[in-house]
Amino acid sequence: MDADPSQRHDRGRSVTRRRRNTPPGELVAILLAVGTLASAFAVWVTLTSNQYGDFAVHYESMRAVWDGSDLYVTPSSTAGLRSRNPPHMLALMSPIGLLPIRWAMVAWLIVTVAAMAVCVRLWASVLPRGWALLAFALLFASVAGYGNVRFANQSWVTALAVTWAWRVWRDGKYAQAATVLGMTASIKVFLLIFLPYLCWRRQWRAVGWFIAGGVAITLAGVAVCGIDAYRSWIGTMQEQTWQGLPLNVSLLGTFTRTFETSTSGLTPLIDRPSWVLPLWGISSAAVAGFLWWRLRKRPDVDRDFAALLTSMLLLSPSGWAYYLPVAAGPLAATATRGGSPLWWLCGVICGLLPYAALSALQPHGLSTVTLASAYMWSSVFLLSATLLTPQIDEGGVTPDGGQKG
Repeated sequence: MDADPSQRHDRGRSVTRRRRNTPPGELVAILLAVGTLASAFAVWVTLTSNQYGDFAVHYESMRAVWDGSDLYVTPSSTAGLRSRNPPHMLALMSPIGLLPIRWAMVAWLIVTVAAMAVCVRLWASVLPRGWALLAFALLFASVAGYGNVRFANQSWVTALAVTWAWRVWRDGKYAQAATVLGMTASIKVFLLIFLPYLCWRRQWRAVGWFIAGGVAITLAGVAVCGIDAYRSWIGTMQEQTWQGLPLNVSLLGTFTRTFETSTSGLTPLIDRPSWVLPLWGISSAAVAGFLWWRLRKRPDVDRDFAALLTSMLLLSPSGWAYYLPVAAGPLAATATRGGSPLWWLCGVICGLLPYAALSALQPHGLSTVTLASAYMWSSVFLLSATLLTPQIDEGGVTPDGGQKG
């Protein structure tokens, strides 16, 4: 017996909507090609020049785990340029340190690629068809893609842990998600933004698991590396000196570039170093207030995670553009609802600007606030788009583009 005409019409509209919402394959292919070429060139430069950048510092710290020497005062490190990974993270990475640096770099790139693949699979379990690959293609074609490959950062491994926590949180497995978030926050401290959020939501069991996860992995690190390693790490964390670089998306970095002649070599708008910290405090309070105002109603897991993970880039001095993959899954899930397309588009365009282009109009103070701060503006636009997206009940979007809850 034929289906009711209205049901056929509804199914037809659903199929049309899914097809319309599927990202263009040509766009995804172009972005992936750009990202592949940029990343391949970055790997080629690294392996042929034997200049390993940040990875050389991490590598020496990994070897120091085996040597029993100071993890943060190593031959390649200097004040302000040391590994900022805590001892327990370095202990987890230390098997790679047994390899020669060239092969250690290759091994870590393999770990990074595996983390990318798992992230995309986790995104695909939530997003409408094609959106997971589009999100990855956008990241891969941006500085968040080739920057992570060039310097072998830990962003994609961090993204994997946070993405998994977000995915299981959507399924109501709060204890598991909070434990992993706590462990990850002990490694990347800007993720501590989740702790006040969980307290505000009165998710007290999740608060307990969050703290337990962070404490447990830290105690394991103390057992392996000793308490002195943590004292050295805390001292290293206080040496942050590179926030004026365009790659830093934080508000502190933006005000440093704008009002202080720094190591970035950019021209400040006005030379007023004393303004930097007060403006950072005021603007951070404004962001936190706007965040609270827009999230104050019932929980919305996709939008809440997206807003928190994007806000951390703005509020933390360690908010670097290559950490954007950590927020990518929740951001994409929120973007699929529609909301404010112009804000999303502006965020994507600013994020896709090549790093070399950010200094194109120097020396000029106005270009420091605008073009040289493009990655900061990208985060502002993405956060604004997230918070202006209509709220739905717990659960976010389903793989077919509908709504759960």
